[in-house]
Amino acid sequence: MVNLDVKNASLKKVFKLIEKQTGYVFTYRSEILRNSAPVTLRINNMPLEKALEQILDKSHFAYRISGTAVLVAMKTGPSPVTSKDPYAFVVKKDTLLSVSGTVVNERNEPMPGAMITIKGYDRYVIADDNGGFTIHRIGPNTRLETSCISCEKTESGISSLNNQVIVVKTTVAELEKVTLNPVTGYQQLPKERATGSFVMLGQADINRSVTTDILSRMNNITSGMLTLTVDGAAKITTGPGTQGLGYSIRGVSTLAPLQVNTNPLIIVDNFPYEGDMRNINPNDVETITVLKDAAAASIWGTRSGNGVIVITTKKGAFNQKLQVELSANLTVKGKPALKKAKGFLGSSDYIDIETDLFNRGFFDADILTATRPPMSPVIDLLVKKRSGAISAAEADAAIDAYRNVDVRNDLLNHVYQNAVNQQYALNVRGGFQKLRYAFSLGTDRNRDNLVRNGYHRTTFNTTIAFTPVKNLEVTVAANYSLNKYLLNNAVGYGAAVIGAGKYRTLYPYASLADASGKALAVVKDYRAAFVDSVAGLGFLDGKYRPLDEIRFADNATTRNDLLLRAAAKYTIAKGLSVEMQYQREKQVSEIKNYRSEQVYLTRYMINRFAQYNASTNAFSYVFPRGGILEKEHYDWLIQNLRAQINYAKRINDHEISAILGVEVRESDYDGSKALLVGYQPATGTYATNVSLNTSYPVNPSGTSTIAAAYNGYNGNFSGILNRFISYYSNIGYNYKNRYDVSISARRDGANLFGVKTNDKITPLWSAGLGWAISKEQFYKVDWLPYMRIKATYGYNGNIYNGGSAYTTGSTALDPVTNAPVIIISTIGNPQIRWEKVRNVNIGVDFKTKSDLVTGSVEWYEKKGEDLLENNNQLPPQVGNAGTLWRNTASMITHGMDVRLSFATMRKKEVSWNTSLLFNLLANKVVSYKIPQNSSTIQTRPGDMLFIVGKPLFGVFSYKWAGLDPASGEPQGVIKGEVTKKYTDIINNFATENLVFSGSSVPTIFGALRNDFEWKKLSVSVNIVYKLKYYFRRPVMSLNEADLLYTNYNAAGYNTRWKKPGDELHTSTPSLSYPNDNAKATFYQYSEAVVSRADHIRLQDIRLGYTFDNDKLHKRIKSLMVYSYINNLGIIWRANKFGIDPDSMDMPQVRSFSVGVRAVF
Repeated sequence: MVNLDVKNASLKKVFKLIEKQTGYVFTYRSEILRNSAPVTLRINNMPLEKALEQILDKSHFAYRISGTAVLVAMKTGPSPVTSKDPYAFVVKKDTLLSVSGTVVNERNEPMPGAMITIKGYDRYVIADDNGGFTIHRIGPNTRLETSCISCEKTESGISSLNNQVIVVKTTVAELEKVTLNPVTGYQQLPKERATGSFVMLGQADINRSVTTDILSRMNNITSGMLTLTVDGAAKITTGPGTQGLGYSIRGVSTLAPLQVNTNPLIIVDNFPYEGDMRNINPNDVETITVLKDAAAASIWGTRSGNGVIVITTKKGAFNQKLQVELSANLTVKGKPALKKAKGFLGSSDYIDIETDLFNRGFFDADILTATRPPMSPVIDLLVKKRSGAISAAEADAAIDAYRNVDVRNDLLNHVYQNAVNQQYALNVRGGFQKLRYAFSLGTDRNRDNLVRNGYHRTTFNTTIAFTPVKNLEVTVAANYSLNKYLLNNAVGYGAAVIGAGKYRTLYPYASLADASGKALAVVKDYRAAFVDSVAGLGFLDGKYRPLDEIRFADNATTRNDLLLRAAAKYTIAKGLSVEMQYQREKQVSEIKNYRSEQVYLTRYMINRFAQYNASTNAFSYVFPRGGILEKEHYDWLIQNLRAQINYAKRINDHEISAILGVEVRESDYDGSKALLVGYQPATGTYATNVSLNTSYPVNPSGTSTIAAAYNGYNGNFSGILNRFISYYSNIGYNYKNRYDVSISARRDGANLFGVKTNDKITPLWSAGLGWAISKEQFYKVDWLPYMRIKATYGYNGNIYNGGSAYTTGSTALDPVTNAPVIIISTIGNPQIRWEKVRNVNIGVDFKTKSDLVTGSVEWYEKKGEDLLENNNQLPPQVGNAGTLWRNTASMITHGMDVRLSFATMRKKEVSWNTSLLFNLLANKVVSYKIPQNSSTIQTRPGDMLFIVGKPLFGVFSYKWAGLDPASGEPQGVIKGEVTKKYTDIINNFATENLVFSGSSVPTIFGALRNDFEWKKLSVSVNIVYKLKYYFRRPVMSLNEADLLYTNYNAAGYNTRWKKPGDELHTSTPSLSYPNDNAKATFYQYSEAVVSRADHIRLQDIRLGYTFDNDKLHKRIKSLMVYSYINNLGIIWRANKFGIDPDSMDMPQVRSFSVGVRAVF
């Protein structure tokens, strides 16, 4: 409704007053208002149409309403027309033409509401919802002028009668407002009327960085989204929901991360996506919407407790001219900075430790034992020196030579390489009057930092929509992804394992290759002398050469993902439609790790189980000759079916939109794992008469089963069938374009839970309010012309995946009797139910005058209710099940998301825009009944800690009282008394006896991005900050003997206490011999090793150049070249140890990218 009281006001001012009250936008040519008569009138609570009739009654103007736009033009000459209301003008009768076409922006998106004017005349048509238009009876030389609210005026001639395409240039300030509306997966909402909390990312955001996967492109530009891991290595998924994404939206909402998925729910083109996220090619993505609160996400019910990420892929448009987009980029990433590793124990120090331990008799038992455990070359030399086999001078000279060897040199030269990622993409889209289409083809070829490791991906996507009859639109789509992971290198820094006793990791003076690059052997599993001695008897080569392991490995995972979609939408009447959607996703993963006899593990297994007859010098092989094939197969079929009714209607000042639907989903998963021995790749045959669980004599002594000797490997089969049904509804109401109300409800059911019907079907709901206060008449803040307040309340949920109402188990063979048995997996639990998350969100959106500052501020609270905890210890006779989960825990999270954009500079050829993301996040455990124990605080980074009243990721430590000046031993505190009773300290684990530092995840985080443009050159710089959190520094073990196998994690060794007085400048204690595990544990988890993790990082810089269209070939619409640098380094850090809290031991490696994107 319109309220006016003006006297001698200009029409322009009157239109502005109406815009402020109604939200409608007036479009007109400014010159036509210059001589308009002033307006004097009073209107009270009058509908817009009647108000306009009264305002323009005696003027020379006419109007037309299209959506939320009011088009105004002169009455003289032909009146405003639509494609259904043509007017003629004077040309020769035999040259009159009819022209049909489409108005699109530079991204080929339709521009509904655009005004196409015949130049020189006040005659125009309005583009329809698909950007389409038709003008009848015009001359062949007519010039058309096209304008719209969010684009620059464009002039064009007539180039086609049936497919005239007018491309308009969208203004940067308006582009986001027009194209980036929240998408929930069920409907698209007008941004200015959404009551929930959304983040929208468009093409500029998605294409800003250069990565293989889509989620990485959201990193550091998405409000409320926190990166939990830095490791970008490929995660192989073996079932639906098994991929750890490494991101959180407003924190996690469960206390049972192994039983409840902590990932945000991923939606791709309206349906949950269960496949690996690497299947999605970022070049196929059009927009991303992040749903953060209940009003935004509760429509997804019990899967939305951790937020929802809605991905919309690129589509064609009706009447859209063919568009071809080509993109290519190349990324180079350097080798890891091994020489800067803070925990590496150098060869000379390592040899000193070996020598000291040898002199203390630490290795004496191993020297004499029949199992011949591995010993380093230095210990072998010391043994020979002690026995007199070599002279002391010879031994010392050989040992000193080892002091100058650094295994990191060979690792960098032979094991690591520069990573190179190549990405190519082709996207084609367009449309005709009754058909629209989109096709894409993408390929990625990634070479990993580890030699012979890599990742290859090929994607093909297509979407076709057509209207076979009036009011019916049918859509079919197919998405195919072929992924291959090459995992042939497992001997990277600290990864090579040489034993399970005193030596486990590779000693630092190992040489991997000679001067010519030939692979050299290192000690593994047995002493070198023993390996040499049995080789003469006829055993297979027992030497371990890490470089040959890389060379002969054949370990690959192949994943095929095929997703098919079909949808039909029928419009019954204006604003009323029904639709049916179906999706079928089939993903198959095959893991094949073939180890020929050239691979050490195969020869080891054959030799260990070989039965040698000393009298005949003959061998019999329990473990057959040939290769070993580890074969795993996982496939899952996900089907979704949805029926939905859509309604939208506007009556005067009232507008309502509603959806009502039902959907069913089925997830069918099967997996198998097999170990094939004696495998012959040429024929595909293998030994079938080998028992993996029978105990056999092994070399050099003892007995073992094959399964136990082969890392406990055994075959298995598994299968899971889950079914879900949901009913949902969402209603939105708007009054006067000023007040908004939204209500969402959903009921979810599944076959996961107990027999109680009330727990099977769980209702979740939300409600939201929005108020555009700046449209009120009493609002007089000129410098802040737009302000909207919104608030939501409601419930999301989490699904329990850890069991069912019934006792479940798996079949196996008893290792002793070989009889079939059933091993209980989970105890029947009819009381189990969904976890619920109560959400409250209050926010304000605002813009200052001329959009100099725009932004939003939101406060939220998430309370997890009925959360799962393992609070019922079952009696021993239950067996392996052990525990029972119940919905008795709770937690609370609260925080604030702030997003600000500053138009720092606006000039004709220069612009400078600044974006600030500021996020506060804090949580605490409210209820948790499981008692704490002595290991509770012994958490790793990112581990949850369930202490009531404290953060979920809290850092607790033992109190520290410095070093004993006499011995350098660490000192703790019990009941105010300084003590070295380490076992007592560890057992005194009540929280009041501990030191609480804070959270181990950032409680303040965000980014500051500056975007500069000068003519066609653009530069974007992103600075990321993480504040107010803590971490435990990686420190060495205090047990001297442990350093033999923790030599890659020995930070502090060179600054440890050695003599009285050192305690004044170091907090690293002296070493212990023999081992004192309690002392080592106390130090590792004491407050002495806790530091602030706060830091600010220059994350990336992007440089781009867009070529002028007039300098390009006429078939090239746009061409951009760009470069991108990632991980430039830390600008400031709170800790004084030079540690990067995101990577700990070594600095992150920079990557450099170049790319090109062309549109034809």
